[in-house]
Amino acid sequence: MKANYNDHKNITCNFFKHGRKFIQKNILAMLVLISSILVAGIPLIYCGTIDPLTPEERSWLNQHDGKIIVNNETGWPPIIDIDKDGNSYGIVMDYQRLVEKKLNFKFKMDKLDSWHNFMERFKKGEIHVNNNLQKNPSRTKFALFTKAYINIPNAIIVRKEVKASLSLEKMSGMKIAVTQNFAIHDYIKNNYENLTLIPLDDDLHCLLETSTKGVDAAVVNLAVASFIIEKMGISNLRIAGYTGYTNELCFASRKDWPTLNQVLNKGLGLITQKERDDIYKKWISLGYLPFYKNRNFWIVICSISVIIFTFFFIILVWFRSLKRLVEQRTETLKKQTDELNAEMTGRKQVEKSLKKSEKKYRNIFENAVEGLFQSTPQGSFVNVNPAFARMLHYESPEDLVSSISDIAEQYYVDPEDRHRC
Repeated sequence: MKANYNDHKNITCNFFKHGRKFIQKNILAMLVLISSILVAGIPLIYCGTIDPLTPEERSWLNQHDGKIIVNNETGWPPIIDIDKDGNSYGIVMDYQRLVEKKLNFKFKMDKLDSWHNFMERFKKGEIHVNNNLQKNPSRTKFALFTKAYINIPNAIIVRKEVKASLSLEKMSGMKIAVTQNFAIHDYIKNNYENLTLIPLDDDLHCLLETSTKGVDAAVVNLAVASFIIEKMGISNLRIAGYTGYTNELCFASRKDWPTLNQVLNKGLGLITQKERDDIYKKWISLGYLPFYKNRNFWIVICSISVIIFTFFFIILVWFRSLKRLVEQRTETLKKQTDELNAEMTGRKQVEKSLKKSEKKYRNIFENAVEGLFQSTPQGSFVNVNPAFARMLHYESPEDLVSSISDIAEQYYVDPEDRHRC
């Protein structure tokens, strides 16, 4: 039993001894293997999904990361433009950033340049990607195109004084502004040869020429027209119709880089519908803001408010002036009334005094023992007292007054002499 125990002990010790040596010898290889798996798996584990690119595409993209030159132009907001700091913004930039995020790489933004210079350099291969180009036969000669990632209609813009609804078929004889060498320019030129086109440098000039009556209408991308009209406050323009031709924007890439075209298509395909809707609402809804967010709405509201305020202010001032005038007139009338009342009171007092005096005089006149009378300058009696009537032998003062019309001729004291006359 002791010999068997020692044998088992020796076997166990040898097993652990050799196992430890094996682990020590191979631990470096195991670490290298694990590291390789992790490094190789990095592109496979991002955004919570498996890398959509093939190993060949990923390898190609890694080799060109930060080296793929993409356009950086101005003058086509909200499609693409630059801010005051020289940074690009707009619809295509939002899509470009999503593609970079989805595929875990970075473009290299080109130096700032005009659209026409970009196109010339793109044809020469100096620029590798144009992120807002529309596919047409002439461009497929030098570029590969992804599927369109957004469709925006081209609108016919006129002054508000033009009331008619328009289509390209109805615009014969009108001067129509378009941006030179844009896809819509080629489309109208090739399909509506009877129309008079006025090619200009950019959409802004097209809209300004329309606003200032330099041309009759402009054909401009709807998003661009809405953005410029809102931003510039061009209030005399409206949409009269649509051309039936939409800007189907694509990522265009060098024709000799087919792998890049495949990569871009896959990157755009990873953008969700919600992300697309958010971009559309962010930019293209600028022309269709809720009324309370529209600057022109508040200008109108403020103007109406000022007019109403001015009207009510004038009414208030007028009412106050009228009130003051009424108060002044009332005060004057009150004063006049008080004066009149005082005068009436005075008159009543005078009348009362006169009546009192007259009564007193009448009593004295009637009751006097002497004969008293009143006469006119013509020689007739007006009034006599009873004593005077008795003196002349008349029964009453009334008989005397009615009997004598001429004192000088008819004044007799003796009644017999009176009868003889």
